[in-house]
Amino acid sequence: MGTVSKILQMLRLPDGTIKVLFEGLYRAEWDADSLETGENVEYPMVTVHRVPEEESHGPESDALIRATQEALEQYGRINKKLAPETILAINSITSPGRLADAVMPHLKVDYIKKQGVLEELDPSRRLEETYAFLQSEIEISSIEKRIKSRVKQQMEKNQKEYYLNEQIKAINKEMGHEDDPSADAAEFEKRLAEKSMTDECREKSLREIKKLRQIPPSSAEYTVVRNLCGMDPRSAVEHL
Repeated sequence: MGTVSKILQMLRLPDGTIKVLFEGLYRAEWDADSLETGENVEYPMVTVHRVPEEESHGPESDALIRATQEALEQYGRINKKLAPETILAINSITSPGRLADAVMPHLKVDYIKKQGVLEELDPSRRLEETYAFLQSEIEISSIEKRIKSRVKQQMEKNQKEYYLNEQIKAINKEMGHEDDPSADAAEFEKRLAEKSMTDECREKSLREIKKLRQIPPSSAEYTVVRNLCGMDPRSAVEHL
């Protein structure tokens, strides 16, 4: 099963790549025995037989069309690569089979699954499968968006912490404190990572190290917290 298409445009790029724009015309099956290849044949040729398109009407088909159109609009809000004009053009289609054929090329679905939809001759069933893939793409895109947002927030937090630490270093240098106040905390974090302990013990130790970063070295509390961080983590937790 394949698609008989018309070549609308062919563009040869400077690197030798050829880009071709096709317009799908109709489904067709090809006869394997009719395959022509060889030195005397410019390109492989086969004899094809057009597969008639079935019609599907009724309340269920109408409801499925409406659901697919709404899902496509939702997908368009997530996937910015899908132009609003394209969505309007697709949603003007009222035939379930043609609507499915128009939506599938815009989905990031494995070609084997697309081939399966292509081979489905029942228009309603084909649109139902397309709708399922469309909903799956919406869910995946939503998850990707949440992940990217979470990663971005974490990166911004890390950049903010780095900027503030650099400011603290600069301030301490201006005040005559040449030693890096964060060096002690970094050393304690390194030691902590090499220790084996419970999650509760590690969490409490990390809190004290974080507190150490925030206290000016000239403060009396800095020495107390530094000594506490320098203790064995289990002893430090017992002390806390």
